[in-house]
Amino acid sequence: MQEAQSGLIPKFAENFFNATVDYRINNFTYFDHSIIRPAISKDDKKRMRTLSEKDFDDPIKRKTDAVLAVISNCHAESGRLEYMRELDRFLNVTKVGGCFRNRRSSEEVEAMIKSHYFVVAFENVECAGYATEKFWRLTKGIVPIVLRRRILKGLAPPGSFVAADDYRSPRELARHLLATIESREEYRKYGYHIPASHYFFHL
Repeated sequence: MQEAQSGLIPKFAENFFNATVDYRINNFTYFDHSIIRPAISKDDKKRMRTLSEKDFDDPIKRKTDAVLAVISNCHAESGRLEYMRELDRFLNVTKVGGCFRNRRSSEEVEAMIKSHYFVVAFENVECAGYATEKFWRLTKGIVPIVLRRRILKGLAPPGSFVAADDYRSPRELARHLLATIESREEYRKYGYHIPASHYFFHL
């Protein structure tokens, strides 16, 4: 699944019926990589798993590195590569992917997730209600950094991720990240924002 892209809309017959499945959370038929929300029924609880503070507490003990960025699309409209490079001036960003001529296997990336505190989850294109699969690595005990807070509205609890637009510059964001790394209690707060009554559902 990818973000919406501009394109031509063909003409359809008057009796054409469309039931599009789409990533927008307010759409009639919603489909995305994952979602965090309260369980509504017993069936929900069977398909979804809870997220708890323990999901963050245990991985913290193994973390040694600041920020992980895995990027292979070097021409994203969102300007994510430029922002990430500026952020890299103020704290260490582990750069992986085709854009950095540093491709790694999925197993190697999984190992890096365990050793890093934050992961860059910037989109190719900014689309409200769509979160890259990188964002959902938060369920593995790493905190995602997104470009715009409004994009994640309704997908995940507001305090469970870092939004770059909450800060005036990459330098200010870097200060926050470094301060959070220095304080285990501050880092653990990102896990606290996922209530015990909420469930993670991977589609």
